[in-house]
Amino acid sequence: MSNLKKKIIAIVTGLTLVVMMVPGIAQGLTAAELQTQIDTLMAQLATLQAQLTALQGAAPVAGVTGCTITSFDRNLKQGMTGDDVKCLQIVLNSDAATQVAATGVGSSGNETSYFGPLTKAAVIKFQEKYAADVLTPLGLTAGTGFVGTKTLAKLNAVLTAGVPTTPTTPTTPTTPTTPAVPTGEVQVGLAADTPAAGTVIADSTGTGGDGAQALAEFAKFTFSAGSETKVTTLKITRGGISADADLANVYLYDGATRIAEFTSFSNKVITFINSAGLFTISAGGSKTITVKADITNGTTSGKTINFSIASAADVVVDTGTVTSTFPITGNSMSTATVADLGMMTIANVSPAATTTVDPGQTQYEVWRFSLTAADQKMSISYLKITNVGSIATTDLTNFKLYDAATLLGTVESMASDKSLTFDLAASPLVISSGVTKNISLKADIVGGSTRTYRFSVQRASDVVAYDTNYGVYVKPNKTDAFTIIQAGGATTINPGTLTISVAATSPTGYVAKGTVNAELANFSFKGAGEAVKVMSLPVVINLTGAGANGKAIKNIKLVLDGTQIATTNADMIDAAVETFSFGNTFIVSAGTTKSLKVYGDIITTDTPSAFLASDTIVVTLNQGASNAQGMTSLSAISTTTSSGRTLSVALGTLSTKINAALGNAIAASPTGVAGGVTKKIASFVIVGGLGEGSRINQIVLEDNVAAKPLGEDFQNLLIKDSAGNQIGNTIGALNTTASTYTFTPATVIEIAAGAQYVVDVFADILTSPTNSVTAFAAVKVNSISATGSVTTTDTSVSPALALQNVYISAAGALAIAVVTDDPIAQQYVMGTTDATLAKFKLTASSAEAINVSQVLVGVDDNDATGDETAVRQNIVNLKLYDGTTLLASVSSLTTPGTNVSAAIDGVANFVLSSALQIPKGLSKTLTVKSDVNLPPTATSGATLRVKLSADAGGELYTNLGLYAVTARGVDSGGDLSANPTADKNSAIATLYVTKLTIAHAADSPYGVSVGSVGQTVAKFVVSNSSNVVSYDATLKLVNLDINSTVTPSTGARTIKIYKTSIAAGNLLATATYNDGVAFVDTDSASTAITEATFTDVDIAPGGSVTLIVTADTQYGSTGENFSAGIEQNDVAWDDGVYFATNAANITSVDSLPIIGKTLSY
Repeated sequence: MSNLKKKIIAIVTGLTLVVMMVPGIAQGLTAAELQTQIDTLMAQLATLQAQLTALQGAAPVAGVTGCTITSFDRNLKQGMTGDDVKCLQIVLNSDAATQVAATGVGSSGNETSYFGPLTKAAVIKFQEKYAADVLTPLGLTAGTGFVGTKTLAKLNAVLTAGVPTTPTTPTTPTTPTTPAVPTGEVQVGLAADTPAAGTVIADSTGTGGDGAQALAEFAKFTFSAGSETKVTTLKITRGGISADADLANVYLYDGATRIAEFTSFSNKVITFINSAGLFTISAGGSKTITVKADITNGTTSGKTINFSIASAADVVVDTGTVTSTFPITGNSMSTATVADLGMMTIANVSPAATTTVDPGQTQYEVWRFSLTAADQKMSISYLKITNVGSIATTDLTNFKLYDAATLLGTVESMASDKSLTFDLAASPLVISSGVTKNISLKADIVGGSTRTYRFSVQRASDVVAYDTNYGVYVKPNKTDAFTIIQAGGATTINPGTLTISVAATSPTGYVAKGTVNAELANFSFKGAGEAVKVMSLPVVINLTGAGANGKAIKNIKLVLDGTQIATTNADMIDAAVETFSFGNTFIVSAGTTKSLKVYGDIITTDTPSAFLASDTIVVTLNQGASNAQGMTSLSAISTTTSSGRTLSVALGTLSTKINAALGNAIAASPTGVAGGVTKKIASFVIVGGLGEGSRINQIVLEDNVAAKPLGEDFQNLLIKDSAGNQIGNTIGALNTTASTYTFTPATVIEIAAGAQYVVDVFADILTSPTNSVTAFAAVKVNSISATGSVTTTDTSVSPALALQNVYISAAGALAIAVVTDDPIAQQYVMGTTDATLAKFKLTASSAEAINVSQVLVGVDDNDATGDETAVRQNIVNLKLYDGTTLLASVSSLTTPGTNVSAAIDGVANFVLSSALQIPKGLSKTLTVKSDVNLPPTATSGATLRVKLSADAGGELYTNLGLYAVTARGVDSGGDLSANPTADKNSAIATLYVTKLTIAHAADSPYGVSVGSVGQTVAKFVVSNSSNVVSYDATLKLVNLDINSTVTPSTGARTIKIYKTSIAAGNLLATATYNDGVAFVDTDSASTAITEATFTDVDIAPGGSVTLIVTADTQYGSTGENFSAGIEQNDVAWDDGVYFATNAANITSVDSLPIIGKTLSY
């Protein structure tokens, strides 16, 4: 309803202007024309009033209130004034996100009619909030502050409907039914989104103006049809206070696609005609057509222009009847002028005149033109370039448009009208004012010999240029009647060319002697500019080697893309030139590449002309003489010289060699031991001949030494390839006299020319071999039978190749060692579970793998007395591990029996549930763990040592009938049980109820310092471990290891130890030293503190106490230093049990010594 009111107001305003301006326009319009305009406006007013009356009672749409205007109808910018500016501020203030000001001038209720900086800033916020409607269609990403067409449309929408608010969840509406257009009828109406009344711009600079707006949208009309209909003629009538001359051009657009320019424009009527159809309306569908126009340069401000369809007769369709009510009129646009409307100038750069170009070039610049922006920053979103030359649309391809090195767009080929369309809307080309950009159009020239190309811009609408400040499109080159911009002259494509080169796949390397129909060369023929017919080619074959002049290639054929052309030549001898003629069978089209292959037979007979190994063959296409012709230009073309790659004649005969990856067996690295199964006794390599591949059908081995036949030492002979696939059958019983052994593969073995194929030889070693502990080559390659893959000639070889030495050991051996540095000697807390006590390493020799089934571990307390019950009671639940795998366990130590020299107090006999296999030449590390018993069963201060005993006196293992390690050879089955050559002892473990640790405190001082009477010189944290019985640890003494170059000048000086903090009640000990007397160590300590002068400190399980050390360092001078540490045995402590049993304190701490941190003065 508000739209109707606006239209009514606009028409009344128009009538008023007509009456007011009669004196000023009398010279431009006749009385009849003026009366016609008035009649048209009156008719429209009557129609709209009738529609308004019919809608009386309908509730008005809620919009922005307070404005004295009903719509925005002119562009606005900073510095302008008026009621529309005040309304603009009101609209902006209706949304907190776009308000002009929060308080004061410009704020809500305080709007003004002046467009100042605050208003511009608010407009920018408005444009960016509604960027999708305002900025994106123009290719902009940021607001400009200028109120142009898109911004006006959005402001009018907000003015009418108000600022959108967060909607409540609506109920589902009933979908309205749109009345269907009856079959045979066509209806026309004003589109719902027809442009609102607005402003169009012309430039006022200079005489006649300096450019004007282009592609201004004036109206949108919707055409609906009951059946498919084509509109062939459409007449649009110009209305308003204006003249035909105010419009330079008028267009019809279907969306973004221009479908027509006017056919004629006379007496206000703009006619568009296309007998094939301007546009088509689908059956039951509709089509919205936009009318756009270019404003004529020099158009003055204050005019009004609108477009209408005056009558049904103005819409001519191919079928049906137009039934709508006419006239149908769009909103009026007012004209305005500015002095700095943006300008875009396009001009030719190169070529400047007619020229030529050779075909076959890629990404060749076919046109360069310039785009120059003036007055404003310009955005180019569309370019249409048209070729006016004679080339076909397929002669140039792969078009690319560049701004210097920046690719703007790509078009594969020209359209049927020889045009190229570059749609840059997604990423417009932006050119700042005063900047010129040279735009390059490049293409691949694949055809078109003797024809021309000349690229151009034919119409003003072929360049869509946008003024980013005023938000309007402008006419290129500022002209109303666009002059074609084109290259300075046509470019003629020269006659076609033919490029001949050796193909990448042309054969190289070796060719087998005796090959029939061997590919000798492959050449590429590439045409450009036009199709080229090759009528003949001179071919020469150069041969080298003994008797080359007497050799000949037989049956030479030329094959073009798989099809033979020309007649087969029976013989070609060295250096003889033969010409092959093709008639019309060898034609290379423009832009295509053809493959020409040369084939021939490499003869092996006809002595002395037979080929020998190392002879060479080279095929050459000699220079032609007018032996080709351009199919379009009829120009003569001479083919160029091109030589194939050198081929060497070679035999396909196989060869063999020893596989270097397998060395000779020796005593230290034997083949295996007696009884070993599937041992690798040899390995060799079969090498394919250079001339061709081979198909192997048999491999024969034989005894290498007649006096040592394989049957004396081995059985179950077999061979495998490098992937482990067996070749042929296993030969079980081997002969004890010199013999051969034949292996026939199930399928032939394919080996490529020059390739290598590894064969490994395996056998089982007899349990009683004849030739053990002796190195000798047991087997050799007798022969390999094969035929050539290409020629099928015999490529067999009989090398008599002796292979690697074998060495058979009687049995393997086991070495036993202890890992002495893991674990280290340390204290263990009673109640600890799975404490690591020892690690032993067992190593199998390289002769065979060893299976370990039992391990006997001894434990003693490192004294000369054996079989002590108290020692055995210290630990329980002993376990033997291989890494993290539990091998065996015992609940407690047992008595070792009578033993004197071994002095072992208990043994753990680990019987493995399944044997532990140690691979030959490798090691396994076994870990012994146990739980530490609790007091009083365990003894505080007890020491433990775990060992594998050498049993030098024979008592231990003799008593038990066991070895330290019970083992057997995997292959030989022999008993390899052994004791170590000497006792293998672990580090000493000491047991206490709890455990004390001492460390530097995190804030212990160090570095550059200033001395003082009671300076804090060190801090230590003393911690008691958690323990199962929750015993405190009592710290009974701490002495300090002092290193100092500070010399007191007078009197006695003190060092003090505090707990927790420096307070009189926390003082634990004091030491003094005299003037000038150096510190003297007493029992490795620098301070002579005794248990009697040290206050005991109890530390709870899991707790700790901080010791603070102070010293009189007031005389510390530059270059002197001071540090306080704690050495081993400088501490005395008790675990709550040890002192009661031993009447002495514990003096060892694992974490000592601690080196003091140095203070420098």
